[in-house]
Amino acid sequence: MTINEIYNAVKFFANKEQKGFVKPSEFNTLAQQAQLEVFNERMDKIRKFKSAERTGTNYRASVEDPTDFLSEISNLFVDNTLGYNTSTNLFNRISSDSYIEEIYYTNNSGKPTKVEIVSKHNINKLLRSNLIAPSVDYPVALLKRDGIEVFPTSITSGIKMSFYRILSSPIFGYVASGDDYVYNLSTSTQFELPESTHNDIIIKICKYIGINLRDAELTNYAVQTENQDYIKTK
Repeated sequence: MTINEIYNAVKFFANKEQKGFVKPSEFNTLAQQAQLEVFNERMDKIRKFKSAERTGTNYRASVEDPTDFLSEISNLFVDNTLGYNTSTNLFNRISSDSYIEEIYYTNNSGKPTKVEIVSKHNINKLLRSNLIAPSVDYPVALLKRDGIEVFPTSITSGIKMSFYRILSSPIFGYVASGDDYVYNLSTSTQFELPESTHNDIIIKICKYIGINLRDAELTNYAVQTENQDYIKTK
């Protein structure tokens, strides 16, 4: 769905529930909030799914695999080499790292090794251990606000990070025409999340406005809109 179609859906439900006219400026603010919330919910579900798989408590036959979503947002995937800051002894954290997929270290032989991300509590335990202390073969990373600390500290290069970048803000561009707003494609920014999330985005925007929707209402609206489009093309 285009941002125009999503805006029209929100206007339709707002008018139906007598919630007043939804201005483009209001819609744009709510649209960004809804998109981010849907993204975070999907990613949180993936984190829990992967955690359950690692602990052996997940059964693929009975649990929906939420990781399919990752293939739908491949356009957001970024793989970057991180620079090292000698004044802080930290690798520079990329400001747009919305969801870190993996950090890995490539040594002089060219062999990549996954870097485990650990908590501050766990790193203290690891550093004190004689058996499982970090090494170049088993490095770990601690995420900090101003950078990424990698152990052992002898690693000062060869660190890459794979992540899903922050989403661009959706913008309904328009030209004012009296009391109405005419959609302007050239000044609009579409939702970056895939079509499979658009119903969820509409529902969230409507909830922000104070409208509770059921799936049947969205389905009926979609059918009604398709029929109108069909009539227009005849």
